[in-house]
Amino acid sequence: MPMPSLSMHLPARLATVLLTLALPIAASAQTHTVGTSKRADIQSGLPNSNFGGSISLYAVHTIGFNYFPLIGFDLSPFAGQTVTGNGVFDIFVAGGWSGGASTQDVALEQITGPWSQNTVTYNSFFGSNSLGGVFDTKTVTYNGVSGAYAQFVIPQTVLQAWIDLPSTNYGFAMDDLGAFGSGPGGHPDLVFEDGSTNPAGLTFVSTGVVATPEPASSMLLGTGLVGVLALTRRRRRA
Repeated sequence: MPMPSLSMHLPARLATVLLTLALPIAASAQTHTVGTSKRADIQSGLPNSNFGGSISLYAVHTIGFNYFPLIGFDLSPFAGQTVTGNGVFDIFVAGGWSGGASTQDVALEQITGPWSQNTVTYNSFFGSNSLGGVFDTKTVTYNGVSGAYAQFVIPQTVLQAWIDLPSTNYGFAMDDLGAFGSGPGGHPDLVFEDGSTNPAGLTFVSTGVVATPEPASSMLLGTGLVGVLALTRRRRRA
């Protein structure tokens, strides 16, 4: 008995492939960790100096000196996805600017306007921007010996808005809320770090979009099914 040729099974196989193209892709939850896309430190002591891209980010609040780390993330690769819960921002606490142990309350505050890592200064930032709502406040401690990561919560609604409306994604500032005299040497300060050794990151969970056939896929589906029907009729006549 002759073996059935591959071409005898082609219509069924082709139909299976084409129907697969038409089926929606099931959404599944995925965990993402994203590194910073931009960072800078703005310092009132040097109000016209740019400290963009610095690994060390100073959070200082004292008489005559206010330093704010600025952090931004690019979430454009996640367009169309749905964030399923709050995100977590991790950043390494490397030390205290004046040395020694330090414990301070630090707030993440929303930035309300655009800024550039390569040009932002204290004066340029507060000349056109302001700090909006507080995302989270944590008590952060440096023990004077070794660093550790601090974690802050980014609300799900904020992350979703950044994904859906990228033009509103200006990131956030880290604001040291400590009072003068509460830190080492009288300075309520902390030094955070974002580098290759101790990178900062944003972790969140999202579900993908349910896919529908693109116009090209729909045309391929229609053309393919017509071909399958024509091939089947020929064989029946033969």
